[in-house]
Amino acid sequence: MNKQKTNGFTMIELLVVVAIIGVLLTLIIMAVGSANKISRDNKRLADIKEVQRALELYKADNGKYPPVNDASATTTACGTGGRWCTLENYLNGTTLGTKYMAKLPLDPSYPNTTYTYYYDSDTGDGNQSYMMRVSLEYSKNASKMTGDGGASAAYYEVGPQVQYCFKKYTSTAARTSYGSATTVCTTGN
Repeated sequence: MNKQKTNGFTMIELLVVVAIIGVLLTLIIMAVGSANKISRDNKRLADIKEVQRALELYKADNGKYPPVNDASATTTACGTGGRWCTLENYLNGTTLGTKYMAKLPLDPSYPNTTYTYYYDSDTGDGNQSYMMRVSLEYSKNASKMTGDGGASAAYYEVGPQVQYCFKKYTSTAARTSYGSATTVCTTGN
């Protein structure tokens, strides 16, 4: 019998190559997805720091933080209403004439409203403190959200209100009371 030599790949060799390519593509797609989450979280953290700088400049000039309670960046654009827009008006000079920041940021995943910026300045302490928070989506940032001294492990929280309550009370009472117009901390000021 004469065996004819054929050039080419067997079906099993082709299946192995396709499987390897599939695994590599899956790993690449997962890495890109994580990189996108990291990038959006880094943008959120930078945005919060930028707003904090503007708030400190505002307080240096006015003796208090902008008196805006429950300001959330879920509105589509400033000018259509919402307390986040009210805060923007304080910082961009519309309300008092001095410009501290041209425009407040919206979340990088906007219009997804799962991740939003939030600002609160309570009248209970004469607007001498504030709290800002944002959700972070990359799972390895969970320690930033649980270790900030804020009220919720689901948010990254910053501002003098968070530190004030944490220093004054040493239990769960140290948690800030979001949305209360007269009480900064859950157990009082």
